[in-house]
Amino acid sequence: MISLPGLNPISAEKPGNGDLHKDLFIWLMNLPLPRKGNTWYDLCGRYDGALTSMSPGEDWTPHPAGKKSGWGALRTDGTDQYVDLGTVKHDIGTGQFTWAIWFYPLSTTGESSGHNGLIAHGSAKPSFYWRRGGGENLAAWWGGFRDFGCSVSLGEWHHLVLRRKGGFLNGFIDGVKCPTSHGSAENMTNEQLLIGRSTTGVGPSNSDGYWDDFRFWRRALQDSEVIQAYHDSMRGYQSTLRRANLLWLNEVAAGGSSTPYYYNWRRRVA
Repeated sequence: MISLPGLNPISAEKPGNGDLHKDLFIWLMNLPLPRKGNTWYDLCGRYDGALTSMSPGEDWTPHPAGKKSGWGALRTDGTDQYVDLGTVKHDIGTGQFTWAIWFYPLSTTGESSGHNGLIAHGSAKPSFYWRRGGGENLAAWWGGFRDFGCSVSLGEWHHLVLRRKGGFLNGFIDGVKCPTSHGSAENMTNEQLLIGRSTTGVGPSNSDGYWDDFRFWRRALQDSEVIQAYHDSMRGYQSTLRRANLLWLNEVAAGGSSTPYYYNWRRRVA
């Protein structure tokens, strides 16, 4: 069995109320595991991310920017650092999906024409931004800019979500849906996925800040599930202890036994 600090095996059975595990395709956590080398570890066991122009020894930060848990977070400098997941075979097509990530922006370093990127899928199909055109507005690019009408502040942790549901794109910040939605019928083919960088016609844009807990669902979370994902994954980003959530780790991906275990995520709060 894999020994990870802070994780305690509680069951080899799938929890009956694990709705947020349904169609959870990628779950990247910032665990500085020496045996995994220069990677961002995918706890779903599908796509470990290659750290580009960085190394775990230098870029893992144990307790960044007021984060209270003992996990650490990944730092990118806004220049040439990002995480490359390679070509992801998700088969979304014109269907529904949800991306969620925790991000702490430190500065606007890395901008291109006033844009700072979060996630790039292929050649802007789509790209996700925390800052657009010099303003701190959450936005996406998919055949054009889609501004969601809500802003991301510097110097704070934020849970940022991009969702396509019922043919519309929505953005969420800390569980709250942004006021503006956009129709979206574009085809999302299986392409390269990057964390910490976005691509559009204005050129690549990067971001200076801390990253943690990227999740990719092959379905559209309900609004209530986005709120649940925000609270369940908070892990000490605020000064109050939230309820523990369950984490599924299939040890095949880590070269261990074939038994899937569920772990009680015991978080520490300073």
